[in-house]
Amino acid sequence: MRIDNRRFHIFVAVLIALGAEAALAAPVAVEPRAQGSVTKSGEPSVLDELELFRGTRISLVEAIAAAEKRHAGARTADAGFDGSTGRALYKVMTFEKDRIWENLVDGETGEIIGGPVISSIGEFNAEARKNLLALRTVRQQMSDAVHIAEQSASRRAVGGSLTSIDGRLNFTIVVDSGSSLKQVVLEPPAGKGR
Repeated sequence: MRIDNRRFHIFVAVLIALGAEAALAAPVAVEPRAQGSVTKSGEPSVLDELELFRGTRISLVEAIAAAEKRHAGARTADAGFDGSTGRALYKVMTFEKDRIWENLVDGETGEIIGGPVISSIGEFNAEARKNLLALRTVRQQMSDAVHIAEQSASRRAVGGSLTSIDGRLNFTIVVDSGSSLKQVVLEPPAGKGR
């Protein structure tokens, strides 16, 4: 499927510095801990996770496709790489109607690992529910936004989620740009969803 990049409005291309609030700022290098170090909880450092991500065979788009195939008709609301266990995994959250599934996708094979964690839309906070409901009103998919962000940054996406800016739904995609992480925010055009 060909994506019309002009139909998305790129509002912001900013750095997201490891858990910091997104802000309009110049890119900053990712320098949390030395490579090979572990956090107090025994998890790998962020640099180790980024290195694991960079060596992963499966892309974020492929992980999204695997989860959406598992739950036919569902749309992805959140997806991201998780190397905290030292294993290359993607967590992909899909939803349809009021059901939400969170699956783990193997970053090397693209296979779904184990069963999903199943939730109800009612278990989420008001803003998350609003974003999930708003996703129903747009044609664009999370994978469309990931493609555009990757083209824009010429790099691979690490994760993507739904956000609301000034009351409007946006796809927020985090891209590994080498020495930093870049956040790309895309607002889909208004229009009836599927």
